[in-house]
Amino acid sequence: MCVRRILQGSLNISCPFEANMSSWMVHFDLRRQTILVYINSSVPARFSAQLCKLSQTTCASIGDIEFLNTTQNIAMLQLPVLSVEQRPCVQVWQSEPALHGKRILCPEYSRGRYGIHAVAVLVCGIIVITLGIFFYHMLKKDTAGWFNIQRPVLLVCSSEDSVHISTVCALASILQGDLGATVHLALWGQSTHSQYGMGVTDVGPLPWLYGQWDSVIKAHGNVLIIWSLDAVIAYEKWLSEKECVKSSNQKDFISHRSHKMEETATLIGKYRLKKEEHAAQRTVVTEPCTVIAPVFQAALTCLMSALQANNLQQVAFVCLNGHNSRKDMPKSLRAFPCYCLPRQFSELMQELGVKSRLSEKSRFHCWTGLLSKVLCFWVGQQLARRLQTVLPPK
Repeated sequence: MCVRRILQGSLNISCPFEANMSSWMVHFDLRRQTILVYINSSVPARFSAQLCKLSQTTCASIGDIEFLNTTQNIAMLQLPVLSVEQRPCVQVWQSEPALHGKRILCPEYSRGRYGIHAVAVLVCGIIVITLGIFFYHMLKKDTAGWFNIQRPVLLVCSSEDSVHISTVCALASILQGDLGATVHLALWGQSTHSQYGMGVTDVGPLPWLYGQWDSVIKAHGNVLIIWSLDAVIAYEKWLSEKECVKSSNQKDFISHRSHKMEETATLIGKYRLKKEEHAAQRTVVTEPCTVIAPVFQAALTCLMSALQANNLQQVAFVCLNGHNSRKDMPKSLRAFPCYCLPRQFSELMQELGVKSRLSEKSRFHCWTGLLSKVLCFWVGQQLARRLQTVLPPK
């Protein structure tokens, strides 16, 4: 600032102030939704500050004017930022004693937001890695103990093949030993000292199956029928006997059924030829089991009753290692759900109503429910690997 004086036609211009000389200075600090303005004044004064929207020619005022009295060298003024998207600036001026001119300060909002985003991504990454390491070690140590099946399960064999029997027994052991389910199996119930009531030898195969079926259904449990190619032959034979009673033309009916029996016999013959290649590595049963066939026939009778009553929720089929999947099953039985083990072991656990200890004890049902599904998948994968060791070859 300079002074121009004119006296009797003479002009005199003097500049007593230096260009960098000022009685007050201002700087700011950007916080979340807030701008902190720091004013350093060499003399006591009153300052005013206000947000504004900067344009090419001016800075349009936004919000109220804030006042600050400086009695010491430095003072602070806080301006709330309601909308960061507007990217407002700050205009500061000395109001008392009044000085002409305003100082406009514009923060760099992009750097602050990018920094916050970077920190947030870093924190989330650390949390995810930490949780991943924690659950990896937890699943490696003890997996199945986190889940339990509270509803009873009835397993029905459909073949006297040694591999089929060993697979069903292994599945029953996993369901009962690792998942805490109450498993009913005719092979386990042959002893008169059965853990769950009277055994098959006490009441006979048919009464035992009918009684177990009714008790499991009433307890809202699940019936799992382990399907096989031998079951196709047994089903065709059982259906022939049922329809033979109702058929008036016995000769045509028997001829038609004999043709279908030849087709299914050819199918199971191919499966047995393939199975013989691995017979040296498998356990061979020298004596056939006498309870599997009658129990399976009784299960077929119960299946037809369930179809007529349209009660398909508590009965499911299980195929082993891709053998005899849903497309190979009779059309009348395709309405029931079918699970292929070991690939769909996790889905089978959900069908049996598996419960997690996390969801039972925690109040955060949304997060624990998602976590339980992830854990259930990993547990199903580990149990499926154990079952793979006794499954028939593909």
